[in-house]
Amino acid sequence: MTNKPEQPADPQPVGNASAASKPGASQPLSSQANAASDSASNRPQRKIGRYGVVEATDRPSAWQRFRETFRKYPLWFSATAGVLLLMVIWSVTRPDSSKRLFEEAEFGLEERSNKQLENVTSMLGHLEDFQFRDISPTLVERLNQWLDSKEDQKDSWKFDPFIAEAIQKQIIPQPFQNYYRTSDSLQFTLDDGWNLQEAVWCRNIGDGLGRDGLDNLSLARALFDWTIRNIQLEDTTEEKVIDDSSRSLLLGRGEPMTRAWVFMLLARQQNLDVVMLAYPDPQQPGRLRPWIPAVLHEGELYLFDHNLGLPIPGPDGAPVATLSQVAADDNLLRQLDLTSQQIRYPVRAADVQNVVALMEVSPHFISRRMYRLERELAGRDQLVLSVRPSEIAERLKQCKHVANIGVWLYPFQCMENVRRLYDAEYQRTLSPEDQQQAARLRQRLDEELRIFDLSGVVETGQRNLDIDPPFIQEMRKREEELTGEKQDPNRRPPPPRVSCVLWKGRMLQFRDAGVGQAKVNLAALDFSDQSDKNQLATAHFHGLGRTAATYLQYGRPADRHINRWKTEMQQGQLQGLSINPDDAIESIRRGKRVATIWLGLLAFEREDYATAVEYFRDYVLNEDPNGPWARSARYNLARSLEELGNTTEDFQTAVDSYRAAFEIYDQETTSQRHGNLLRANALREKLLAITATERDRQRQAAPAPSEEPAPSQPPQADKPSEPKDDAPVEAPAADQKPAE
Repeated sequence: MTNKPEQPADPQPVGNASAASKPGASQPLSSQANAASDSASNRPQRKIGRYGVVEATDRPSAWQRFRETFRKYPLWFSATAGVLLLMVIWSVTRPDSSKRLFEEAEFGLEERSNKQLENVTSMLGHLEDFQFRDISPTLVERLNQWLDSKEDQKDSWKFDPFIAEAIQKQIIPQPFQNYYRTSDSLQFTLDDGWNLQEAVWCRNIGDGLGRDGLDNLSLARALFDWTIRNIQLEDTTEEKVIDDSSRSLLLGRGEPMTRAWVFMLLARQQNLDVVMLAYPDPQQPGRLRPWIPAVLHEGELYLFDHNLGLPIPGPDGAPVATLSQVAADDNLLRQLDLTSQQIRYPVRAADVQNVVALMEVSPHFISRRMYRLERELAGRDQLVLSVRPSEIAERLKQCKHVANIGVWLYPFQCMENVRRLYDAEYQRTLSPEDQQQAARLRQRLDEELRIFDLSGVVETGQRNLDIDPPFIQEMRKREEELTGEKQDPNRRPPPPRVSCVLWKGRMLQFRDAGVGQAKVNLAALDFSDQSDKNQLATAHFHGLGRTAATYLQYGRPADRHINRWKTEMQQGQLQGLSINPDDAIESIRRGKRVATIWLGLLAFEREDYATAVEYFRDYVLNEDPNGPWARSARYNLARSLEELGNTTEDFQTAVDSYRAAFEIYDQETTSQRHGNLLRANALREKLLAITATERDRQRQAAPAPSEEPAPSQPPQADKPSEPKDDAPVEAPAADQKPAE
């Protein structure tokens, strides 16, 4: 409670009993006023301090007290000052004293700086241990403290000359040039916090996929395939352009260009340079038409089509074609035509004789602060945080059929759309209808990220557990603090809960990409004692259960719990909580759908294709065939069936899996339909091949006619033995349904 200042010469109010009892209360008003003024002059004057503290103005200052003390003891002060002066002179005149003092001070600053950088790297290495919404502010605060503690602020960073020339020649338009104004700043921003997280995600995914020692081209293929499977293809609309690379990577959905952008960033963290190729638009002279991303490797540009979801196949069975091969042989592109469906690949060899290579040069990759941070990270903490476009341009100039080099403007368009969406001044310039549309879009984007705030409940197999819905338990605690009412101490404690389960699961899913994980079934543990149950569950959280699959399972509460939560909220049993029942239940259901699709993708990464089929078919498509994740479920179901046919040793299982897969591919209606139909045709050819192989195997396995008589019968040399009735079994044809 803030103290109020005392007002000088405050007259006592008329009729105050305490004032009447004091001496002089019966005096006239004028004499009372004079007495009050006299007492006020003797009273210490007081004032308000900076934080509301009452301070007296008549107290002597520190300098006044020191001066009075010096006047009383002049000899003592003179002797003390002389001794201190001699000590300073002696320490400074020593040969190594000054150097030692500076070294100790520098060592202290360096140790402090290293400690702060260690905190940053520890946080980046364990993002799953932090709250989703607190990571960026905490990262930025620690990074700025680290830079401020560094004594040497010099470095070899220079603004890249390629970007400077692009700005000068207006290759980068004026609205986008503003993003480079703070490139030389050493102050990290909240956007840098998101960009650092995105770099960590991409590094972890690439490191997981490259653990088997893949060469650069094979690693690029693995990264591209991961992108196609994990980023659900969305239709290109005005709203979808708002989904930048970090949001698309985190949520697992984006439009075609965003998929290409994610592939570029994944490859960058593995030191692979990827550019977007464009060719002159034949319908609009003077303009470029973006084509596909290409990996720069050993002086060649290897082509990956993000619209097809496939690399461009090369000659003689090569998995990926190069730009020079495609430009020299149009048949490599014509093999992508589907004559029966009247679908033609839209690019010809003549179109790509002189292409333009567009580089991804987002502003944070050109900044000085990211450059300095990158130089401090090493080993497992290493990240690619800066690029030199001028050096990449020099290597691109050596590639055949590259006529020019430019800047890919799509990332800038996404950043500008996000800025305008949340810029209040810009929003005020819009019409009321556009402002309402922008408000709905902001709400939708916020709802998509709200799933990472949900907490999860440990299911122990007991059906009668009193489980609270996610985020309600914390709100109950706040309600207890406000009302002062405590829960019954004899009430059974709620089951163990872990916060931000989908965030933890997603981070571990990125870190464990391409790595198998052990399946953990907490319901199999014996929880006969309640206290033991809490202990075992807590140990499970921090030890055995720290896997992506476990956390994602916590984000899939049973429908009986969700229905009960909805009933309780609608009946007002959770009164006093500022929450909309419909919004709360929708967030829980949305989180459950997302967790289900991610568990299927995780099973695919573990090469557990049968489990992946179960998730995609039974838990996504059967429950909601037209839901928000139906496209991803259908495509990944077909991919899982395809891999199940590739890995099984049973011929009939392979046949059934292949047929089910290409039937799903044939039904695809998205912009990736062309690529899925190509996959279906490849599966039909593979099915014919394995059918022929199985027919040959069965024919060879059939026993040959016996020429020797049985031992118990007399020899019959003139009469050959009868062949057995074991005729070869014919495999089903490609267009015939296999018998049950």
